[in-house]
Amino acid sequence: MHRQTDIMGVKVDLVSEDYLLHITNVYLSNSKLNMYFLLTTELCLKAQEDEAYRQYIEDADLVLPSEKHIVDMQGELAEDKNVVLSYNSLVTMAKRLREEKVIYLLCQDEDEVRRVTEFCRRTIPKFSIRGTYCYDDHLGDEQIVNAINGVAPDILISTLPSPLQEQWIMENRTQVNAKLFIGMGGVLDAMIFERKEPPVIVKRLHLEGLYEKFRNRKKDRALRARIFRKRVAQYNNQKGEENNGITK
Repeated sequence: MHRQTDIMGVKVDLVSEDYLLHITNVYLSNSKLNMYFLLTTELCLKAQEDEAYRQYIEDADLVLPSEKHIVDMQGELAEDKNVVLSYNSLVTMAKRLREEKVIYLLCQDEDEVRRVTEFCRRTIPKFSIRGTYCYDDHLGDEQIVNAINGVAPDILISTLPSPLQEQWIMENRTQVNAKLFIGMGGVLDAMIFERKEPPVIVKRLHLEGLYEKFRNRKKDRALRARIFRKRVAQYNNQKGEENNGITK
């Protein structure tokens, strides 16, 4: 399954988990760079105010929702467990890849490199991290490209913030020797927290179930969803007024 929906002027891909696995295998066998972006609120807002940036987003091979509330505005997708609705589907897909893949990490700083490396080794151990780069330390785009090309990874994972990561890869994509770029900026903290190992004391007391229930409380997620829905409603109202010839 593969179809698209429009969220605040950005075309978002709705795909099944099987399709995501299939197309990822296709891209990993290509000789050119393909790109996935995860749609966040920040990305949507930037795309509204910057036409060139919105074009960057539309040039990606897949724009996937970072969290379910991004596309599930009326709840019609809530029961469809086969649709990719969050970053968790990327982790699931990675685990289903049959062969070991070489990855390269492009992060903001050393602390981020450490956290992402630890996360990858714990959740997708068959992926081999062969190189990392801290954007804060770089002396120019050519230096980053040369570092990546020295490894020639299967997958280049970025945790740079939006709009930096989308602008950077689109401006340098013809020079980067990798098969697949995945932009994870904006979801890193939530992803790591959600899959963090329970503390040792929790395991010793056999309280993992209670710990997970407490950690996965929906309060913060529900708040983010309400804020995003409000922004979407404002965008739709404004577009409706413009289409009716009303300007502010």
